[in-house]
Amino acid sequence: MNEKKDIAVLRVPQLKNQGSVNINPNFEPNIGDEIIAVGSPHGYAGTFTDGIISAKNRSFSVNNSEYKNLYQISASILQGNSGGPLIHKETGLIIGINAAASKDGNIGFTIPISQVYDMIQMWSDVADDEELNFEIDPKAYQSVDASSLRNDAEYIVNYYYDTLNVRDYFAAYSLLGSEEQIKRSYQDFRDLSVQSININVQNIELGEPEEDSIKVTAFADHSIRKNEEILETHHYKSVFTVGYENDQLKILSLNRELLSKTEQEIKEEPKKINLINNLKRTAFAVLYFIYIG
Repeated sequence: MNEKKDIAVLRVPQLKNQGSVNINPNFEPNIGDEIIAVGSPHGYAGTFTDGIISAKNRSFSVNNSEYKNLYQISASILQGNSGGPLIHKETGLIIGINAAASKDGNIGFTIPISQVYDMIQMWSDVADDEELNFEIDPKAYQSVDASSLRNDAEYIVNYYYDTLNVRDYFAAYSLLGSEEQIKRSYQDFRDLSVQSININVQNIELGEPEEDSIKVTAFADHSIRKNEEILETHHYKSVFTVGYENDQLKILSLNRELLSKTEQEIKEEPKKINLINNLKRTAFAVLYFIYIG
């Protein structure tokens, strides 16, 4: 821990070999880049707040801590957000550690990860592993109500598709459990998801809860623009395993099967056609007036 820099490292044995978000200490974001601040404001764990980097190189002191060359962000930083990661929305990289905010919480300040990365690595390398062996089962105190699990699982699957439809790929990716995030990086997930211009969920079937997880089967049509003239619809059957990971409901696994494809011709919208025809008629009238005038 370094009180002057307001930095500390916590090691949690129960999270060993779990998924993580990528860090590149050499990456430098630009002013105006979109970001996501992650934290637990007022105790609401796993809260995502988006915004932009509005300024750089902000410096000030608070109590015994000295902050130098921080990012200023438009995302709200409230009590419980400090210590959480700041994520670059386009790349999915962790670029900073949320540290402070204005009194109203509307302006946040983040320590660039490049400033503290070497220190964090050093602390991790010299930590005494013998002091970190705790024989604790993270599921020992977890009790899951079957009815609530069914309702929550249906909600999280619908929410997953909703986030994809509004192009909030990072929010969708954050719903995945660590095993799924290990299988594919955020960039790979985004590259795959961005192909669908619209997803229409036709049906959702819920299985029977098994301990702390449940199978959810979704049948959804993914509209993909093949070219300027053809719209292709991919009919998918997706099987989700939804359950708890570190006390948070996650999509623990996701297997997608392509059932069939259909194609349809993209037709011009009537309003667009009418507008074009009106413009043509107007242009003709103007030319005719000029001609006879």
